[in-house]
Parts: sequence; C-alpha cells; structure tokens
Amino acid sequence: MNYHHLRIFQKVSELGGHARAAEALYISQPAVSAQLKRLEGELGIPLFEPDGRRNRLTWAGEVLYEYARSVFLLEEELMERLAELKGGSAGRVRLGASTTPGVYLLPSKLGRYQQAYPGVRLELKLGNTRTIEDRLLANEIDLAVIGEDTSRPPGLRIIPWLDDRLVFLAAPTDPLISAGKVKRGDLEDTRFLLREEGSSTREVLMRHLSARGVRLSRIMELESTEAIKQAAIAGLGITALSSFTVELEREAGRLAILDVDEDLVPRRQLNLAVRNDKKLSPAAGSCLEFLIGEGSIQSPPSPTGKQQRRSAPKTPKAQREAIAE
Repeated sequence: MNYHHLRIFQKVSELGGHARAAEALYISQPAVSAQLKRLEGELGIPLFEPDGRRNRLTWAGEVLYEYARSVFLLEEELMERLAELKGGSAGRVRLGASTTPGVYLLPSKLGRYQQAYPGVRLELKLGNTRTIEDRLLANEIDLAVIGEDTSRPPGLRIIPWLDDRLVFLAAPTDPLISAGKVKRGDLEDTRFLLREEGSSTREVLMRHLSARGVRLSRIMELESTEAIKQAAIAGLGITALSSFTVELEREAGRLAILDVDEDLVPRRQLNLAVRNDKKLSPAAGSCLEFLIGEGSIQSPPSPTGKQQRRSAPKTPKAQREAIAE
C-alpha cells in the first residue's frame, strides 16, 4: 500500500472533502482525486460513496480510516521519540492551564521558553482547574498549571509555583467604592460576579468567605474572567479576581479595588502538576524546569498595582526530584 495515498485518504476523511484536503496538503484537488482512485484500485474496494453533494465513507472506508489513523499516530510517536534522543531540544509539549495562569501568566513565560527551545512544539489547552486535572489524568496533556483544588483527585504530583491573592473589584462609579470600608454585610447583599463551579478562583473565594461567616446570596455566573471584568465595568456587580488578571483595567481606571478587611482577602497557591506515573520526555522536562524557575522570581502585584519580583533561588531539591521522576 502506498503510504502517500493513505495519508491523502486520511486527510479527505478527516476534513470532509477533496478541496479541504488538497489545501491542507498543498496539492491540487485533481491530484487528490487521482491518488484516491489509485488507492481504491490497489485495494479493489470502494472507499467512498455519493451522499448528496459530498461523498461519505463506505464501511470499508471507515475500517481503513481507523487503521490509517493508528498508523499516523504511531508515526507521530516515533518522531517524538527520535526527537527526544536529541536531548530535549525538539519534540512536543502538551500543556494545560486553568484560566488565570493560562491567559495572564503563561504566554509571556512560554514566549521566553520558545526562544530558548525553538525546536519544541508547544500546545496549550485551557479550561477550569477541574477540567485540566481530568485532562492530565487522561494523559491528554503532559503537564499543567492550575489553581488550588481541595477535592484534587489522586494520581497527581503537585509542585507549588506562584503565590496569588484575590482582589475585590467594582466599577469606579459603584457606590461601594465611595463608601469607604466595605462591611461583610455589603458583600452578602451585593450581586457577586463569579466563574462557574470547577473554577479554582470561585472555590477559593467561597471557601475563604464561608470560613469567616460571609454567605454570598446574589450570584451571577459567567464562564470567563474576561466576561466577569466586562460585567463589573458595566456595573452589573462586584467580583473578586486574581491580582494577575486586572492590572490593565486598574491602570486604565476601568476597575477599582474595594476597601475590604485584609482578613477577607483570599490567597492561594498556583501550582504545576504532572501525573505521578508519567515519565516526562526531555522536552516536557525542560519546559517544567523552566516554568519552575520562572515561578521562583515572581510574586503577585501589590494592592498599589506594582509588580514585585525577587531573585531566583536555585531549584529546590524536591522540585528537581519531581522533574527527574
């Protein structure tokens, strides 16, 4: 069987048409059609059948597609293994991250990593903390950056990464901004803008306030941090978000920090995570070690909005062992 014909067949099956496959493979559409006819002739069985304006796979085509997919997945694994022999300077790293680190922290850090390792192909999947943990356990990603989770599933190795603090925010025109010190009752009576369940930001906030006798009674749920910020700017309510996520809005005067008792301000740990039983490739190991180093020199912005940085210590023994295992 011709390997090139099989790859064309796989692309047509996945993309749903000759034209899309031709574009993806940088060949002409007639060439795609000709190669598929040769493959059908070689196998002696039709692989596609008419279905309105497009063709769909026959039963034989579905069987061949499953095997073709397995063949090319094995090829990809082979190439990754060979790249690993080069000492981590090439290969693929599949990262997952919850919203706060994935949107507001990782891009700049991964940019610096990519400059040091230009041959490594990076993939980044985003979701709430619970979703990313599930993907890590399912081996869909190699390593993750996530928030705190009191119900964290077993099977994960957690490496403390960055300290974070949540700040209470509202539009500058919100009455609570001009009221001075915000009382606990004010928090309970005001509409609160929160992420969905499964979000570390929400879990940390609710747990922290509940332990201090504060019960939020009016909640508006939104599915992203950006949506929450826009809703707060529009005056739909107040919120509490990571200090890493709101620097631009504070500097532009679109959001202001509420004067809340320090005891009510939640703090949390952002963490790196890998599976206990996973042996990281050299590329993934180099990425993990790089991120550990990045975490050691950054702390959350202060209430005044200025970023605090501290000198980078040597990678702790426990963290080095986590990389090596």
